[in-house]
Amino acid sequence: MINPVDQKILDRLQSDGRIPYSSIAKEIGLTPTAIGQRVQKMVQDETIKGFSVHVNPERLGIHIQAIITLKLHFSKVEAFYKAYKRFEEIQFCYRVTGDDCMILLVHLKNNAHLVKFIDKISDYGSSKTSIIIDELQL
Repeated sequence: MINPVDQKILDRLQSDGRIPYSSIAKEIGLTPTAIGQRVQKMVQDETIKGFSVHVNPERLGIHIQAIITLKLHFSKVEAFYKAYKRFEEIQFCYRVTGDDCMILLVHLKNNAHLVKFIDKISDYGSSKTSIIIDELQL
């Protein structure tokens, strides 16, 4: 379980990952060094799994984002687990319960790229594709 001070630090880092520790320190009433030590401890105990940058996919030539559910053929489960990291299109891959086995978030250049990607994953099972048309901010 996480203590209330660390939760406040996490909340600030999640809303602005580039916020200086000195700003967090002023808000919480600790020193910047103490904030840095707490963050480092949360990294070490894997409360914080990493730091990332949110990129505008269109600036990278990605014009289609899609959610694909994949129902793996029983005989292809292990093969997919070994192969999915080689698909540069897959940004996130979740193993889920329910009718489908996997949910993929994919980035694609255009419709032709989408068709080629669906053809590639069809070796592993049946898929359903939903194209993302807008992202709502939390």
